Amino acid sequence: MRIKATETLGVDSTDGAFRIVGMARDGVVFAESCATVPQALAARLADGARCAAAAAPASCLLFTLQPPDLPESKLVRILPSLLDVQLPLPLSECQHAFTREGKACRAHAIRHSDLARQLDTLRQAGCDPARIVPPAAAAWSRALVEFPPQADDEPRALFLCGSAQTLLATGRGRALERQTVFKTDAAEFPKRLRLSFSGIPENLVCIVAGAGHALASQALRDATSGGATRLETARSPEFLLARALAADAAREGRWNDANLRTGAFAHPSVTRRQSRPIFRLAAALGVCSALLLPLAGLILARAQTEARTAERAFESAVDNLAGYDVKTKGERAVQDARAGLAAQFDAVIVDYRDSVVSSRLARLAEPAAQAGVTLHHLALDGRTLTASGTAASVDKAEEFIRLLGDAGFRAVLSEAPKAGPDGSVQFFLHTPQP
Repeated sequence: MRIKATETLGVDSTDGAFRIVGMARDGVVFAESCATVPQALAARLADGARCAAAAAPASCLLFTLQPPDLPESKLVRILPSLLDVQLPLPLSECQHAFTREGKACRAHAIRHSDLARQLDTLRQAGCDPARIVPPAAAAWSRALVEFPPQADDEPRALFLCGSAQTLLATGRGRALERQTVFKTDAAEFPKRLRLSFSGIPENLVCIVAGAGHALASQALRDATSGGATRLETARSPEFLLARALAADAAREGRWNDANLRTGAFAHPSVTRRQSRPIFRLAAALGVCSALLLPLAGLILARAQTEARTAERAFESAVDNLAGYDVKTKGERAVQDARAGLAAQFDAVIVDYRDSVVSSRLARLAEPAAQAGVTLHHLALDGRTLTASGTAASVDKAEEFIRLLGDAGFRAVLSEAPKAGPDGSVQFFLHTPQP
């Protein structure tokens, strides 16, 4: 028997023997009943990556929760608290999963100790399934596919009849509401059915499967004869649960998933799958680092070169500012350069004084000598001047002003000259505004 990697496996060990179904997209590939794991399936079952098995029916608990109308992101955070209120044992001691149909949520739970014991039993038999699913949830989902409900509120009962015990799952429409496990006995089937529905409802659909399906069918037929109950027997009834588990094995842990093997009990394949994005990210970061490190080195080298160039330019500017090679560095270099600039600036002023100012004074002194005037005050400001002095007469003062104009200085008398006690004339002049 060749098993393709894309095929999923369902393992039903709830009735002692192994019932194994392989399923592909186009349906069931094989169905096999055996006391031990077949050699042809040993490798796939030992790996268990695409394999689902049923939890022990008597170990599973089912609760109906009525959460408020919240977005899914908030709902998943409050469901454990709602379950904790109903559990007969601490939530920390249970594995749990939530499914939703309409507004109501179903909580499936199992003790850690029961789950660990079942996993050990399966491993010893050569099977390590990635998923452990409550049999009621798996079989109910499969029955919806093989026997679709005719109405949203259609009452439905599913009997999974083992040789020693029977699982009864009941609900309406697509919603699973209750489950009960009892000893397989002809008298128990109608009794448990009535207890689950508080009587026999109209238009009830009873689906029978499992190794004891014939006994259950006869007992239910006798108890509901003359009523409006529809009795259905699943195709290959011994393998209904295995088919359901094989279909469930294709799920990948999305919302509305009844897988109980999560968290600390998660299968290695799930851990590997969840780690793949991290590995891909790490690989991408490694490639980016390999590409960016040389570029970063080039940018760093260029930045260092520019820093050295800027430092040399700064030192040159400081030397030019100071007028000599400044040995100090940083802020102290700027302070030394400013001190050198002061000395350099003073020398410029002296040169200006010795050249420009002296020549202008000479141009003023010659007209004064020709007119025979004595200057008592003189102020030069660019091309303007103010002055005061004495002349022998008014005519001499006016001659001085004319000679100043010939020398390039425009000037007028600020006021009429005044005669002094010795006969000399005192005058004031300035450059008029243009």
